[in-house]
Amino acid sequence: MFNTTVVSNHKTVNKVVMPKPQQDITINRKEQGTVFVHFEKNDDIWKGLFYETPFLNRSDSSRGRFWSVRFSDWNPNLLAPYDAPHYLSPMERERESKRHDENEEKILRIQAVEIIQLRMIGNNEVIAELKYLNPPEV
Repeated sequence: MFNTTVVSNHKTVNKVVMPKPQQDITINRKEQGTVFVHFEKNDDIWKGLFYETPFLNRSDSSRGRFWSVRFSDWNPNLLAPYDAPHYLSPMERERESKRHDENEEKILRIQAVEIIQLRMIGNNEVIAELKYLNPPEV
């Protein structure tokens, strides 16, 4: 899902889109210490940026060791609840559910971002300049 996501620390990002005439889009950095992210509208990164507390929803080993957050299938504004495999015992389910909740808390804190600028490219592609609000977990 995240294989098309690009995080870049360069000063500018050039993205070439090829409709009929070739279109060259340049986005300049507005603030120091930001990253550029390339993603698609309505994917989990988009949902993370427009969640009540914006965060960059992706697996990122530089910001902590965890899987990305999943969103609910029936409501794209809610995080998906923990769904334990049926073979787990009640004690194991409780332990895994607690670990899941702690993981989400960690992600929402470590990957909290401020959206500096968003640029739509065509109907689905988006490039955003983001700034992490919290230091990575050590």
